[in-house]
Amino acid sequence: MENTNHSENKFSEDFLLLSDSGAGIIHVRAKEVLRAVSCLRKTIILDKSEYREWDIVNGNRTFTIDTISDESVAGDGNIDFTNSFQIPLSAIRGQLQSIKNTLYFVYVNPHPFMESPYINQLLLIYNECLPSCRTCVVLVTPDISLPESEANDSILSITFLTPNIEELHEIFIKAINYSRYKETFDLLKQDIKKICNFGAGMTALQFETYVSLATVKSSSNKKEKITTDSIITEVQKGKTEIVNSNDLLELYPTEDISNIGGCNNLKNWIKKRSICFSQDAEKFGIEKPKGIILTGIPGTGKSSIAKAVASVFNVPLIKMDFGKMFSSLVGSSEERIRTALSMLERLGRIVCLIEEIDKALGGIINSHGGDSGVSQRVLGTFLTWLQDTRTPAFIVATANSIEGLPPELLRRGRFDAIFATDLPTYDERREIFDIHLRKRGRNILIFSEDEIDRLIAASNNYVPAEIESAIKDALINAYSDGKQLSVQYMISALKEIIPLSKSFAPQLEKITEWTKINAIPVSSAKEKSIFIKDRIRIRGNERIQ
Repeated sequence: MENTNHSENKFSEDFLLLSDSGAGIIHVRAKEVLRAVSCLRKTIILDKSEYREWDIVNGNRTFTIDTISDESVAGDGNIDFTNSFQIPLSAIRGQLQSIKNTLYFVYVNPHPFMESPYINQLLLIYNECLPSCRTCVVLVTPDISLPESEANDSILSITFLTPNIEELHEIFIKAINYSRYKETFDLLKQDIKKICNFGAGMTALQFETYVSLATVKSSSNKKEKITTDSIITEVQKGKTEIVNSNDLLELYPTEDISNIGGCNNLKNWIKKRSICFSQDAEKFGIEKPKGIILTGIPGTGKSSIAKAVASVFNVPLIKMDFGKMFSSLVGSSEERIRTALSMLERLGRIVCLIEEIDKALGGIINSHGGDSGVSQRVLGTFLTWLQDTRTPAFIVATANSIEGLPPELLRRGRFDAIFATDLPTYDERREIFDIHLRKRGRNILIFSEDEIDRLIAASNNYVPAEIESAIKDALINAYSDGKQLSVQYMISALKEIIPLSKSFAPQLEKITEWTKINAIPVSSAKEKSIFIKDRIRIRGNERIQ
């Protein structure tokens, strides 16, 4: 049964729609030029049309239903593009009257040869005259614009996308079946789905190559089974190359949500949304989640939360650097964000982290066009994409202060919710100490409950980043003294740190007041530190410094 979810099927439908609308020239942009050409052959010939193809190696070739997949079909050796590009003129001059169906001339990678007045004139003629002759010229190039020409405004463009998840799944199964290590794969259905999610945005050849590489590496290391993680490691390397081709995007590591202290409200919210990307959810009437804004006091783990979201969703985390967006070249900033957003579309299901969006877009309201409107145009492009995109990318934007952001960015429909981080509660601080001690080979339970109470109480009004820093300092001090880490070392390290809640109290109070009214708290737990103080005071033999 034909899978209508295939990107190739959608491309075929859209291509024939352009052709039937009377296009004289169609520009096909593709990251996989040869795969696009193969798809075009099938689309055109199965539509019972005539197909001619030119490339610099074979010259002109004719394909039929019998030779549709036969790459050995010989060409006429005419590798002169200018000469071959004149052939469609025969249709205009009535010299191809024997052709009863629509005739397509497909030119593969013609862009290096198109910068001449003669080619420019032919493009103008073809745009104007070919539709009435039941003839169409198709230019297949990499994902780039055509050379400048007066005819470009009339040339219709369509993008041939990289394989979607369903197609990657078929490629993966095919790679396994043809592998001599077939019996060593130890993968469940959900494992294959996870691997394909990580491969989204890769070309078919890239994905197959890195899956095969993982297979060979695992076998050479004498591993009994080829695991999901070993394959994802190799696929991630390929993905990194793709992402690194755009300096605004960077592949980031994910983090297990168990390493995030507290945040029970947000964790529950994310858990519910993690199952909303499936086809069953779509049939139920659920739209794919768009993203969240995380705002609040600096150092409260907003970026770590984004890493955990990607981990829960089982997808890669891509960081978009808005700080690099703005360029001194006229029009460059707008082009850079369009390129970055286009790449995000191709990467499929991901979590995209935009850190400190308030620094990049804050103050636009009061800019009064000081940058000739560049900021407004970049914002407009981003907002339109947030509103209209169908890609399953989930955006996590962080902001320390949200007041300077334009209100149109914050409204529902662009983001699903605004969450606020705050100073951690007693229970959350205990969890934070436990997490960071475990990361360093310690267990908080080696200390007595009284010691733990003292430690947690001493860390009241400290943000998670400050608590982690205190543990690092305490370890250094204990090691230099030749002793084991103790609670007193950590309390002493805390005392050496002036918390943000004290040094920037007015600014943080302003942030907190805004979030209380306008945002959902990441945690619903109530602060317990004041009760701990009372308990210690009642015991009478300990005092909080």
